[in-house]
Amino acid sequence: MARQASADHVPGTLIALADGAPAGVVCLVAHDMPGYEPAVPLTPWIKGLYVVPSQRRCGLGSVLMRRCEAWAASLGYPDLYLYTERGSGAQALYAHLGWEPIQAARYEQIDAIVMWKALSVSRINASA
Repeated sequence: MARQASADHVPGTLIALADGAPAGVVCLVAHDMPGYEPAVPLTPWIKGLYVVPSQRRCGLGSVLMRRCEAWAASLGYPDLYLYTERGSGAQALYAHLGWEPIQAARYEQIDAIVMWKALSVSRINASA
């Protein structure tokens, strides 16, 4: 997985370790929301951010998100997308990290929100 994290293409996965054990994961994929037509032209997407319960509220989710953003920027992508449940704690986290809601949707039986972030290659690389 470490080799995949420095990959020069999408898709890929970043895994965070704590004391040698997996503590969190996030994926960078070309497309998400299959079957939802407005999402078709959008690329790439962050997908599957997960932090094990014992590691939550320690900043690990933020670190994974920032690293994934930096990775996408290093690949030359100007924008990045994700979706999550509207009004969720995840939406609050993403908003705190500078993500903006761009579209409300009903997707896979949830009230979803599609979010967007503009990537600045120089700014992200400087902070990574």
